[in-house]
Amino acid sequence: MVTFMLFGLTSVMFGALGFVMSLFPYLAIRFIEKIVKDPWRRFWFAQMMFLFGLVLIAGTLSLQGVLLWIICGVIAVTVAAILLGSSDSFRARLTINITVFPLWAYRCVGVVNLVLLVLFVADVILYA
Repeated sequence: MVTFMLFGLTSVMFGALGFVMSLFPYLAIRFIEKIVKDPWRRFWFAQMMFLFGLVLIAGTLSLQGVLLWIICGVIAVTVAAILLGSSDSFRARLTINITVFPLWAYRCVGVVNLVLLVLFVADVILYA
């Protein structure tokens, strides 16, 4: 039961991120700027990323697409570690670099997140 709850929260995060980034990229840009600039939000966001990354790494060993979910988990843990351990100048450059992408790039990332959501939910339902 706990596994399904953690997998459900992970899939909700994939879905929410994909939905916002594909339909409202301006909101996603503002959210990313707030996360990178505010230390309190950055800390809690990174902790959530660590949790979901570790759930993907450790909890998906019984699923069919285990390699895909481990790669997604490693990426999440790496990004969380970078957010927590980076210097102020690096985060300022990151904020500037993130906001210069065209809107179609954010929409593509959102669609990829929605595809990951569908794959993850199907994998959990079929093989967990």
